[in-house]
Amino acid sequence: MLSGLKHSRLLRFFVELPGDAPTSSESSLAEHPNLVPVGQLVSTAPVFEQTLQHAEGQPLDFAAIYAAAKVEQRTFTGEKALEMIRKFPDSLTLDTKRATATVALDAMGLTGRDVLQDAAEKIAALEVYAATGANELKTLEQEADQRIIELEKQIQEWKEIKRAKRGRQEQLAAGCNAQADELEAVVDFFTPDVPPPATV
Repeated sequence: MLSGLKHSRLLRFFVELPGDAPTSSESSLAEHPNLVPVGQLVSTAPVFEQTLQHAEGQPLDFAAIYAAAKVEQRTFTGEKALEMIRKFPDSLTLDTKRATATVALDAMGLTGRDVLQDAAEKIAALEVYAATGANELKTLEQEADQRIIELEKQIQEWKEIKRAKRGRQEQLAAGCNAQADELEAVVDFFTPDVPPPATV
């Protein structure tokens, strides 16, 4: 069973494996001992060191994601199977569509299991990739929150510096003005009374 994806959407779907294949403990259907979650088709969980560079607003490069996850490149992919399925008329029953798809796959030397394998590996890669991005976001938010706390502390410190400087400047200006007023009396005492200059 693919580890690390216990809540994977792959666990909602089941596939019957050959009789000699190991069965999943999650399959409790006695009448179907080889029925296991599709996720069991993925033997190794994809690992991403980090997410790829994606331009904001641009579509994801799924081919690059699958390549980074080391998903096997196949001639007939899950995407091609999806195209085939969507071309079936709505009037056909599900059983008829499945039978028709089986015939088409058989003609290519493939089985439904081959398509399931490709789709399962890609779904697992996408889930892990999305989780990797979520972890990166969590780490960034923690770093950002810590940085914001530090910056807010610095902002308060600078506000205090400004407040203290403003207080000292007000005291300085008041003291200088008061002293200038005192000395202005001396100037006034020793200068003769003359009319102010005429303004032009």
